Amino acid sequence: MRNRGEISKEQSTAHFNAQQQDKFLENANEQILVNCSNHPQFSDDQLNACKIQDGFELQFIQFPNVPPSATESDIHIMAQALAQDIRVAASVQHKIYVANHNRAFPGVDLNPWKPFSPKVHIMGEATLVSHVLFALRGENVCCASTTERLVTEEFGVKTSTFKFVQFRNYSKLD
Repeated sequence: MRNRGEISKEQSTAHFNAQQQDKFLENANEQILVNCSNHPQFSDDQLNACKIQDGFELQFIQFPNVPPSATESDIHIMAQALAQDIRVAASVQHKIYVANHNRAFPGVDLNPWKPFSPKVHIMGEATLVSHVLFALRGENVCCASTTERLVTEEFGVKTSTFKFVQFRNYSKLD
């Protein structure tokens, strides 16, 4: 007979599994898993900052060329298409997440109150980025990469190199 306030082994295990699941999800959601930019190759510093766990991989989506003559309507159409490509890539990551969860927690259902939402790195032409962010509002956490510009001049020729500093989240638009 248990004392009042004591929990059973099953309740204790369920609570522990819930805590583990929460930590698993928290770690997964901190990762950048979709890279929508003109740079398919991330530097080692960027890869380390992505916090990619085993079993996940970075999904690359080429940021499209935006013609200077594009109208706002053209940008809206491009944004809807790009947002859909990002949703598909995020869906692939969700399937990987479910498989990893099921391996880590066999027989334990996913917590429906803690949805998995892959982080999206998006950089490109400003008006298209803003339209895509608006289209994805509430669906994914989106971020930009920040860099430090290092300029050297030799024989009158300036050369710029960019050193990655951090990822910075875009503001939520909800």
